[in-house]
Amino acid sequence: MRAASQSPSTRPDLSLVATPFAEGHDAPRTLTARLLCGVQGWVDRLIASLSSVSTAPVLDVREFDWTTHLRGAWTRVRDEALAMVGDRHETMVWHQGTALPAALATCPETLRLLRRIPALESAAFVVLPGATHRPARRGPTKAIITCDLALAVPRSGDVRMRVHDRIVRWAEGETLMFDDSFVHESWNESSHARIVLRVRVARPLRRPGRWLRQAILHGLRRKNSA
Repeated sequence: MRAASQSPSTRPDLSLVATPFAEGHDAPRTLTARLLCGVQGWVDRLIASLSSVSTAPVLDVREFDWTTHLRGAWTRVRDEALAMVGDRHETMVWHQGTALPAALATCPETLRLLRRIPALESAAFVVLPGATHRPARRGPTKAIITCDLALAVPRSGDVRMRVHDRIVRWAEGETLMFDDSFVHESWNESSHARIVLRVRVARPLRRPGRWLRQAILHGLRRKNSA
């Protein structure tokens, strides 16, 4: 199994922004926060009941045929990522159905692969610097599934992520599918950066879940574009 994490960008983040949420002393205490978490929990349970794929924290990549294409071309994607990322922690290449201008000239192979992914929401090259711990947090909705294609993984030191009760690790050229609505955190206990292509797709749902999913994703897009 492989793993994933997110880091802040030096420009406005256009990806689906994770909602801060941690266990223990970091859990929300205000009445409003508890109510909001309760509503999100109810909606996530409804989405889970209508999902046509696994609702586990870590999913089997064999449920998603398009991941084969990513793994088959990972070295070309890696080369494009290294040329584009520079010293930034996150570089968006796809947002709301459109390739971003900066990616058109630099990442033709990556964009070719992204166009083959059903229900693609966003994609970005994401860097987790060495000696970094990303604290426990949650994504905003179970209507999204995240896929990481590992492009550069340090060979020395432990680079890992906890998703709920699972510990997973990246391996170059491999994909990890996970549900970031579960509490997750990540570590890079090496002196070198880890780089992944992070892809977010809409969760496959049965009706009427598809209508609910579209309403949720529309709300998130408006929020992230504000």
